Amino acid sequence: MKKIIYIILALSLVTFSCKNRKEQKRQKVQVTDKAETPVATENPAMTEEAPASVTMLEEDDFGSLVLISLTKTVCFGECPAYSVQFYKDGTVLYEGIENVERIGKFKGKLELPQINKLLESASEMGYFKLDPKYDNEYVSDMPTATTYINYKGKMKKVVCRFECDKNLIKINNEIENLTNSMSMKKLEK
Repeated sequence: MKKIIYIILALSLVTFSCKNRKEQKRQKVQVTDKAETPVATENPAMTEEAPASVTMLEEDDFGSLVLISLTKTVCFGECPAYSVQFYKDGTVLYEGIENVERIGKFKGKLELPQINKLLESASEMGYFKLDPKYDNEYVSDMPTATTYINYKGKMKKVVCRFECDKNLIKINNEIENLTNSMSMKKLEK
């Protein structure tokens, strides 16, 4: 009798899990079109600049200033935890939190063609067609990677914690590689 109860319980869990995954896959891509947000160019007449303070912008304050953002959270192990933001004037703000080479707040500068190349690559890989969230609430101790991209009037945020799309992983790796390869100056507290 116990075996039958265990089998019924296991089948219930599998059925619920499969149903939950199907519902997640049905979610539509949410892309907000904002025609007034231009893509980064080498135009010196650009009026918007990254904030003068060393404080990184909160997600709700990105507007048209931030072109790319990647935030990775901690886990119980040695997951790298950091946040990086690429601004439309080429400024890059980085904050290393845990398990990364650079701990603290840093500032760097990239040429706009480098940022544009990254934006084009992400767009070509289908970033704006990705689901807004990849997660499974029943899996614990997984770091979260939150990616935000603002390109040609489209702004999108994708949260990735479990079973992430392979193209999203490639995009995040490109952002991470570009960040790790650039020189940055540590900012005072």
